[in-house]
Amino acid sequence: MDEFPDEPAYKKFRSTLNSSAKLESLALSAKWEPPHGRFRQAFYPWSEYIKVGTVLRYCAYEIMGLHGVLHSQIQAPYNLRVIFETEILEATNKAAELIRCLGKDMNDMKQTRKCSLLKNAHSSTEKLQRVIDARLFNKDYNTEEHEINYQTQSQSMSLVTFTSLLIEFVARLDHLVEAVNELSKMAKFKPQSL
Repeated sequence: MDEFPDEPAYKKFRSTLNSSAKLESLALSAKWEPPHGRFRQAFYPWSEYIKVGTVLRYCAYEIMGLHGVLHSQIQAPYNLRVIFETEILEATNKAAELIRCLGKDMNDMKQTRKCSLLKNAHSSTEKLQRVIDARLFNKDYNTEEHEINYQTQSQSMSLVTFTSLLIEFVARLDHLVEAVNELSKMAKFKPQSL
């Protein structure tokens, strides 16, 4: 993990991955605080924050895997990466939008409808998977101009690895949404007014 010590993204990942003990300590200390401000409940569900943090750490592991593939020495040819650029960007943007929404909900202590954002993220990764299957593995894709030969397939393993990690990351977002929803119910976050 010390290959990229100067990168800002690396530092953020590392702080997230190493936050377990600190988060548990803060949650334990917070239980002794008297109800006040936004935390008026006598038995505020601090342990739910630990659960959200745990799920976030698993997401951070996936992101570290994506980061490693992006910085590996073996890369797919540029012309091949360009073919999938739109689908990859769509999937990453949808996932990032969902994560930002979840963070804002926790910060504002409000419940919003995240189902459509989660569905959008899943549909974008399903589309990415179909395009990868069709163009790299020639499944249900008969146009000769888009067929990629065996040599290019072997060179494209980093692209396949990246997309499979991205798809796995989006699948993990289900657990994150579930954890934040559970927190919002137990902590009685205010529903977002439309």
